[in-house]
Amino acid sequence: MNHLPKLLSVPVCVWGGCLWLSSSAPLALATDPAPPVISHIKILSDKVEDVSSLDAWQKSVIKPTMTDAEKALAIWQTVVKFRHHDSPAPREYLFNDPDVYDAIKLFNVYGYCTGKSAQPAFLSLARAAGFQARHLSIYRFGVPEVFYNNAWHMYDPAMISYFPKTDGSIASVDELVQAVHAWHKANPGYHDNGKKLQAFMKDPGWKTGPALIAACPTLQSNGSYPFSSFGWYSAMVIYDTQPDKPPFVYEEPYSQGYQVNNQLRPGERLTFNWSNKGLHVGMLDTPRQDPASLTAPSGEKSLAYMTTYGDLANQRIGNGTLEYNVPIDFGTFHSATFSETNIICEKLPITNATDKQCGITAYKPQLPASFVVRMPTSYVYLSGQLVCDARIQDGGAIVISYSDNNGLDWKPLATLSQSGEQKIDLTSLVFRRYDYRLKFDIQGWHNAYLTSLQFIHDFQCSQRALPALGQGENTLTFSAGLLAPGSAGGSASVNESTLTIEPAPTKYKDKALIAADYHAVLNNMTENDVGNFSPSGSDASITYTITTPTPVTRLRLGSQYRARGQTHWLYQVSFDQGKTFTTMHQTVDHNRSDFAWITYDKIPANTTAAQVRFTAVGSGEGNLILFHHRIDADYALPSGFTPILATYTWVESGQEKSNTHISFAPADTWKIVCPTKPTMKSLTLERAP
Repeated sequence: MNHLPKLLSVPVCVWGGCLWLSSSAPLALATDPAPPVISHIKILSDKVEDVSSLDAWQKSVIKPTMTDAEKALAIWQTVVKFRHHDSPAPREYLFNDPDVYDAIKLFNVYGYCTGKSAQPAFLSLARAAGFQARHLSIYRFGVPEVFYNNAWHMYDPAMISYFPKTDGSIASVDELVQAVHAWHKANPGYHDNGKKLQAFMKDPGWKTGPALIAACPTLQSNGSYPFSSFGWYSAMVIYDTQPDKPPFVYEEPYSQGYQVNNQLRPGERLTFNWSNKGLHVGMLDTPRQDPASLTAPSGEKSLAYMTTYGDLANQRIGNGTLEYNVPIDFGTFHSATFSETNIICEKLPITNATDKQCGITAYKPQLPASFVVRMPTSYVYLSGQLVCDARIQDGGAIVISYSDNNGLDWKPLATLSQSGEQKIDLTSLVFRRYDYRLKFDIQGWHNAYLTSLQFIHDFQCSQRALPALGQGENTLTFSAGLLAPGSAGGSASVNESTLTIEPAPTKYKDKALIAADYHAVLNNMTENDVGNFSPSGSDASITYTITTPTPVTRLRLGSQYRARGQTHWLYQVSFDQGKTFTTMHQTVDHNRSDFAWITYDKIPANTTAAQVRFTAVGSGEGNLILFHHRIDADYALPSGFTPILATYTWVESGQEKSNTHISFAPADTWKIVCPTKPTMKSLTLERAP
């Protein structure tokens, strides 16, 4: 969303009134006290940890007084709490495997996945917290380990297990393998026999097995782990590796960069529901398969264990709505535009009660007239509808185009050639997207007026991460924007938005954007259909150009990569259209794949375009591979704040209740008391009237 002051040379209506400017005297407009966009809007409940970003998670969960062992356990608990084992897993088709591999996205958007996504989620959090961590492939399974106190320790968030030794420290994979091997040697006939082990497992059988396996604090009395698809027998099979198949390091993929950034413009409203309409990100896959957590209540059936870990939600999958009634008036229409050319808001003649008072039209004749509306979301779109009204006469028209690749390409969507309301279904275009733009080209001077514009979307959110209320006193904390430098107590608010590049493998080009869609420039670099980039000559690189409407504040980027045999990758950036490049990061050489995620904030003032390049250094077939990668460019919006209205609804003892609160500052707290256990319904956020 763009709304720093624009240089204008035509009469336009901007934030709070109309200014008439001559074409020979461009003027920079001052920032309005009520900025067009309020960003990073967040409400937290003291009953639910903040997992809206990696930084927020660390502040909420990892305390300075914790020991390394306590930190590792807290990381494991986070994944167990905010991720439920379910199949089919959510699929965004950004990796060779189509599942989702971003911990913060999993926690906030979905709340469920299979084990192959849970383990990388744990590893990404552990590494963000400063741990050395690795993923080990063992017999038919994979588990993560973290290193502290001069030893490796295994924490498995997928099977919801870890194994304390007699001294209280947590066992490693090697120690688990040794314990299981010893038992199988003393008890022949059980190797690789899950059914026989399940029969033996029945109480008290599992208690007589290896002491280390029986010490797992999450084992239930019947020998099952909290998620009942796994049990004591699972560990006895998994850790019973064979001499010719010892555990080895094998990194599963993951991404970083996603974060929750709820933004509100005038006329925009976000509603989060502790319920769903039956919509989810896999609903258009063929054949359709619904995950069990779509309907299973928290604390019951497959989610029976979740209340033990503090889940106050009704289910796991939530559906929310984003509604945006774009203000068509003299004062605030320009808060909606990402960019605009030669447009003006004019008062229209009223002939009947249904006529709109204002319309957007071309200002000067014989010049292109257009505007762009950007629709970013922190939660994946599941549906979309555009409702618009126009007054068209004498051959005028409004041509609507669509872009989902940061405005690099535009696809025709519709042409409004007649007056009246029209509804356009956007679902096939925006499904599984987090961002898109619509461009409105106004053809015919004063012959085409856009008189109303509304966007309506369903999105998916995890009920688990929403700020739920519990029985008793609840403290709610509101924040908006980022704390301005030098401000105290959140008294000043800095607003930001983000543009993202995250290419998918070419084999999924019909489901997600690939590198070519982002106009990637490959120099001596080849791409295979699973999204791996390899050098095919010297000076090999892949370069992306990212353009923001206002100054870039930071770049956040990274990848999974392979660099071995004295090779490495350079993360480089150019701010002068590719004339010179600065190295932001050099990867570490490894004999296996690794990850490097960085934040770079040495951005020259007033920079609105950057070329980000991944450059291969070295040679040797198979030594250098760039796997999944992502680039986030954060950019500035006008600082400031306007009051935000939050409305909670819930049910207590069969009676619906609500609480409406207006935050008049970017940092605020209030309390809600629930005498009995509440059943959550919804939370709505909008700008206060």
